[in-house]
Amino acid sequence: MPIDWQAIGVVATFLAVAVSLYLGLGIRKKLLITVSLIEGPFGEFKVTVTVTNVGNTPIAITNYGFKVMHDGKPGILDIAKEYSKSKPLPLVVKAGCIELIQFELNETTPDKNAQEAIFRFKKGKFVIQDSTGNYYPRI
Repeated sequence: MPIDWQAIGVVATFLAVAVSLYLGLGIRKKLLITVSLIEGPFGEFKVTVTVTNVGNTPIAITNYGFKVMHDGKPGILDIAKEYSKSKPLPLVVKAGCIELIQFELNETTPDKNAQEAIFRFKKGKFVIQDSTGNYYPRI
């Protein structure tokens, strides 16, 4: 029985197209987060969080703050929100785009939340939560 090479070629081409569509159309959600801190001479403390969406789908940020554990489950302590100078939440970061979240605090104030936020920014435990409940830590 002769081999039908044309039929084998058609099947192979179909499989190649199917695999490339599967790999190309998959949804990838990934944020890269960097935090830069600037301390002024009079206790000023400015923080810029750069959020880069390196995935291929928009991501809606619904919460941000500092990583904490509650009964063994991750959570967010959002004491820094009141010091934000950026757009209100939810914040949508389109695929391939960058958003900045900026904070202004003062280390010399008696405000305990501000002092706690500065301490936690320095420790590097800032995280972002998206609308599906995923957490993205600082890198």
